[in-house]
Amino acid sequence: MLVYKRGKLFYLNGLLFIFFISFSQLVIAGSSVASPDLIISPKTQNKLLSDKTVLTVGFSETDYPPYNFDKDGIYQGFAIDIFRHIESQSSFIFKFVKLPWPRVLQSVKNGEVDLVATLFKTASREELYAYVEPAYGFEVNQFLSLKSNAVEYDGDLRSLSDITIGTVREYSYGKAFDQAEYLDKKAVLDEATLVKVLLGGRVDLIIGNPMTFFHILKQEFKSEAVQMVSPIVERTPVYFALSKKIDNYHSIQQQFGQIVTEYKMTQDYQKLFDKYHFLPDYRPVLSQDIPETTNTLKLTNLK
Repeated sequence: MLVYKRGKLFYLNGLLFIFFISFSQLVIAGSSVASPDLIISPKTQNKLLSDKTVLTVGFSETDYPPYNFDKDGIYQGFAIDIFRHIESQSSFIFKFVKLPWPRVLQSVKNGEVDLVATLFKTASREELYAYVEPAYGFEVNQFLSLKSNAVEYDGDLRSLSDITIGTVREYSYGKAFDQAEYLDKKAVLDEATLVKVLLGGRVDLIIGNPMTFFHILKQEFKSEAVQMVSPIVERTPVYFALSKKIDNYHSIQQQFGQIVTEYKMTQDYQKLFDKYHFLPDYRPVLSQDIPETTNTLKLTNLK
């Protein structure tokens, strides 16, 4: 059963996903009643689950669209759909845990969680985590400001040395920004807190994924007071990354890499960019760089 509760564990049930696909195929074929053969008994379900290896995946507590987010009790997103595809092509199923972002990184580093779902690559991180190649997507880091306090930015980070910029603790924003020690950076726990300090006038700019920020502004603050600042700071590949504490992480790394490589060459993968309304800068530049239908699963509270 797929379960969800903020800060606790929840499961992605590959069996339920398979059931939904099978049922949909019957409806398309013209059958209006599901066949009794599609009913999976608890005994059969337990047997099928026992043939799968469970891996835990760390996500930030804050929704992170378009990669992962909860909408009306349904957990979905670009990364979630790719995990579903990996499940369908492998002997793995995934169990997700939502934690504060610094704890996600620490838990994967220590082997308490098996992999992290959205991670930029840095030299220091490569020593701690086993990145699955190739990257499964791209992410844009961009500044946002209050409309009432517009900040001019010409692409030179040094022009921002006299203002305060809000960041999320333990995030990477690309090499240039990460190494810009001359900037006045104020680190907070998550994106929701970043939006709060920007609206409160405690920082001049915030940096990160604009799709995430506008989702938070709409859902939590009901505000239209924020605007994007152009140009973007950096367009960066985003990866899955495994804990090096897993005994066979090399094998899993290679298997996942092969599945992702093949999936990126399909039309189903391309359709995800439209499904999740990716902004232009998030989309593939070349079809060979990032070359049908997926289902969403209901979430049930874990008791």
